[in-house]
Amino acid sequence: DPRIPALNPEDPLFGLRSSQVTASREIFGTNEIYIPETPLWKLFLNQFVGFLPLLIELAAIVSAAVQDWPDFGIICAMLLVNGCLGFHEEYKAKKSLDELSEQLESEIATRREGETSNLNVKNLVPGDVVLLVGGTSECRCCTE
Repeated sequence: DPRIPALNPEDPLFGLRSSQVTASREIFGTNEIYIPETPLWKLFLNQFVGFLPLLIELAAIVSAAVQDWPDFGIICAMLLVNGCLGFHEEYKAKKSLDELSEQLESEIATRREGETSNLNVKNLVPGDVVLLVGGTSECRCCTE
């Protein structure tokens, strides 16, 4: 992408200048993945889609077609209870995942203006020089 700042040809490990970081952030935004929020009503209605819920819904339709109203009522109550329990469990799991992702803050060693510092990964921009260190070896990739 031609909008990504070029590395310094004299010292590729110098990193970006603050003006380049600002320009990259204006063009590309923050280093985050946007996850659309699922409305609660959609989360609830999803409990009634799938093999087992459709099978129970089919049983309710058959009971209504033969006018077996006690069975129809019991089957609809089972379907509603199953939907409410599934919604509750999925809602709790979603909230736990949201809390966990808020607590996880990853940092990485980055070179900017010739200085190495640990930056939050959300603050990285295209063109940043990141230092990857693992075990006893070091990896440097300075290509354009």
